[in-house]
Amino acid sequence: MAAVNLAEITPVLNVILAPRIVAQFDQATKLPRLLDAKKEGAVTAFGIKLRGRTRSGNDTLGAARGDAGGNVINADYGTHIRIQGSVPMARIISTASVDGYAETAAAQIGGASVTDLVDDEIMDASRELGEHLGEKLYSGDGTDVDATGGVVQGIYGLAYITDNTQIYAGQSPITYPEWQAVNSTLPWSQLSFNALTQTLIADYVAANDEYPTFLVAKADVVNKLKEIQGAQVTWMRGMHRIGDREVEVGASVGLRAIDIDGIPLVEDSRCTANTIYAINPRFTFLVYRDRFNKHVVSVQRTVMNSEGLGDPSTESLRRALAQVKPLTEGSSRIIPWVNKLAKTGDSSQYQVGVYVKLECRKRKSIGKLELT
Repeated sequence: MAAVNLAEITPVLNVILAPRIVAQFDQATKLPRLLDAKKEGAVTAFGIKLRGRTRSGNDTLGAARGDAGGNVINADYGTHIRIQGSVPMARIISTASVDGYAETAAAQIGGASVTDLVDDEIMDASRELGEHLGEKLYSGDGTDVDATGGVVQGIYGLAYITDNTQIYAGQSPITYPEWQAVNSTLPWSQLSFNALTQTLIADYVAANDEYPTFLVAKADVVNKLKEIQGAQVTWMRGMHRIGDREVEVGASVGLRAIDIDGIPLVEDSRCTANTIYAINPRFTFLVYRDRFNKHVVSVQRTVMNSEGLGDPSTESLRRALAQVKPLTEGSSRIIPWVNKLAKTGDSSQYQVGVYVKLECRKRKSIGKLELT
C-alpha cells in the first residue's frame, strides 16, 4: 500500500491541523467562547412561545373553562400562542494561497519548510476567519460578501436582533410585540454601576423575570466603569462558570471581564460601539453544520486499513486522531474545516471555513443599552 500523502489529502489535512486551527480561531473571537454551539439538526425551524392577549369566552386560542354543567365560570384568562421561526445558515470562508515560487524555494531548503509554509498560511486564514466571525456576530445584517465580491447569506448579529424595527427569524416585532428585544438608553455622562443596574439590568429583569447571564461591551465602556468604581472592582481571573460553560477569563487568555453585582461584563473589541449587550445563552447560541467529523471518520478508516502493512504514516495519523479526540468529545464546539482546492496557476489554494448562525429563540432574552 502506498504511503499516505499528508499534504494533499483533505481529510488528513483537517485532522492534523485541527488543534492549531481551533486555537487560532478561538483566540481571534470572544463571543463564541461564551455561547454554546449546537450541531444543526434535521429540523431547522423552531417554535416561539408568546404570551397571548386575555381572551373572553370560547375562541380560537382555547376553550373557556366551565363547571360540570358546561356553564362558564371564569371566561377571562391568559393564553399562549406558538409561532414558528427559522434563521438561515451562513457559510464563512477564509482563503489561503501558497505561491508556487515560494513553495519551490522552500522545497530546495528541504526538511519541513514546505509543510511549515502551508501551515503558516492556513493558520493565518484560521485567525482571519475568527476575526470575521467575531465582527459579524455583532454587526451582521444577514448578508456577506464572498471572494468574488458577490452578496451571499450572512449572519444576523446582535445589533440586528436587538433592532425592534427588523423582522428576525421570519417574524415581525410589530405583529408580535413580545418578539422584541429589551432596549434601554443612557447618556454617556451618566454611566455608572448604579445607572447600569437601574436601566439595562432592571429593564431586562422586568421583561424576563431573571437576570442576564453576562454583559458584553467595548474596552472604553468596561474601562470607564472600572475607573468609576476604583478599587471596589477587580479584573476577573481564572475559570468561571458562565451559563453552562466553564470559561477561562483573564488578560493572558484575551478575555477580560469585571463583575457587575455577580454578572460578568466581558470586554470585546468587536462589540457594537457605545453599546452594552445583556445575554442569556440558554436562548441565544451558535448553530453549526458539522463537516469536520466526516474527515475524522475517513482518517480512522485509513488507519484501520493500514494496520499491519508497515505504512510509516499510520502512526502519525494515529497520533493526530488522539490529539483531536478532546476537541470532539464533551461540549459541542465549532471546528473550522479545511478544503484543498485545485491549483490556480502555480499556486496551491486552500479554504478554511465554517457553516454557522447565531440563533436567538427568545428575542427579549437579549438586552441592549445604547450610550448616547
